[in-house]
Amino acid sequence: PQGLKVEQDEPGSLVIQWRDYSDLEETVELQRSVAESGAFQILAELPPDTRRYTDSDFSGDQMFDYRVRVVAGELSSNWSAIANVTTSAPPENLRSTVLSDTSIQLNWDDVSDNEDGYFIQIAGAGSQSWLPLTDVDANVTTFSHFRLEEGTSYQYRVNSFTGEGAKQVESPYSNPIIVTTFPKSPTGFTAERASTSAIILSWLDKSRYETGFEIQRALAADGQFESIDITES
Repeated sequence: PQGLKVEQDEPGSLVIQWRDYSDLEETVELQRSVAESGAFQILAELPPDTRRYTDSDFSGDQMFDYRVRVVAGELSSNWSAIANVTTSAPPENLRSTVLSDTSIQLNWDDVSDNEDGYFIQIAGAGSQSWLPLTDVDANVTTFSHFRLEEGTSYQYRVNSFTGEGAKQVESPYSNPIIVTTFPKSPTGFTAERASTSAIILSWLDKSRYETGFEIQRALAADGQFESIDITES
């Protein structure tokens, strides 16, 4: 076999391909080794004329070498040239902090020693239509997302990658998380004394998504606010 190459099939999955020039093989033998050890082991024994194999049996920071040959009875071809690939561990513990009604911050744990960066994806809450959002450099563990809609839920997930172009390989994704921005705060808040025992509170509603308003009160002497009512939106 010739032209052995390894490329990403999808995040967390590699496709190994080669050209078959034999008409006599009974089996195609594909081997893999962890590059540091150099000890090849059989990864798959495949039917004749097979030219492709998908490898998803790996995790974490690894450097793999692949080789392939065809076998007919007790005879076998020479091994193909070796093709190699480097994989990286996915980030862990993706979490968020809501910064305002239009911004959030993502943080994750970097558990890889060889990533070249991270891809961040976004989707609507409950959706599986993930879209690329941005990428950040290796060893970066935070990203702030601005210009979001107030009171809206978003999903995020992150994965690491190594290499570039045809040699780029992505890890599986982190845990997905759902983040909801704050509703916009009311403005123009005023308090007007209506009588010796009543005060009229007024404000401007700036949010389209609130379900109600919480009113708190504090005695000026101690400054400790307590909730006194929750109104409907």
